[in-house]
Amino acid sequence: MSEVKHYGVFQFKNGITEEQIENCFAEMKGMVGKIPGLLEMINGPYESSEGM
Repeated sequence: MSEVKHYGVFQFKNGITEEQIENCFAEMKGMVGKIPGLLEMINGPYESSEGM
């Protein structure tokens, strides 16, 4: 079976704290191994060499 990667972009509402954002991604990472086929979850700020 070939590997498929999915990308998501999130924009959080004003007033959401950094701690809440970290908790959100921690919850998503907690799904690794619990959802069949979900092997890895990586997150971080968007970085574009095109300056977007």
